[in-house]
Amino acid sequence: MWFIFPFKGDASATTDLIAGRVQMLIGTPGGALQQVEEGRMRVLMTLLLSRSPLPPTAPTAQEVGINNMSISPWGGLYGPVGISTEVMNRVALAMKNVAARQDVREQLRKIAFELQSATPAKMDRFNRDQLEIWRKTADAINLERN
Repeated sequence: MWFIFPFKGDASATTDLIAGRVQMLIGTPGGALQQVEEGRMRVLMTLLLSRSPLPPTAPTAQEVGINNMSISPWGGLYGPVGISTEVMNRVALAMKNVAARQDVREQLRKIAFELQSATPAKMDRFNRDQLEIWRKTADAINLERN
């Protein structure tokens, strides 16, 4: 039986895993790579559709017999409600320019991040789609909402 414990972030979950208070966690590579490299944690599998370059030896969920389980982590840059379209577009353009820099992309790859850029409108649509996907998932497994 699995019990789900909500954590405020990877740091506290990682601390509890290393201390033996939890048996496993689903976390981000950036939060775990150093612990794995130092032998404090072990990667059981990746939840990506294909193997991750960090570490390349970690099997996917499908490779270990867990079908229909994949999570592609993503993040976004958010601002306050009421942010002007002008400011939002300036920030989006600046981020697009940063995302195009090879040195930035290489540094992020070292911690298993693949940088992508989208317009504010595309990101808004993506957020709405993700909310709907996870609402349906939560409903399908009767997950209580707080």
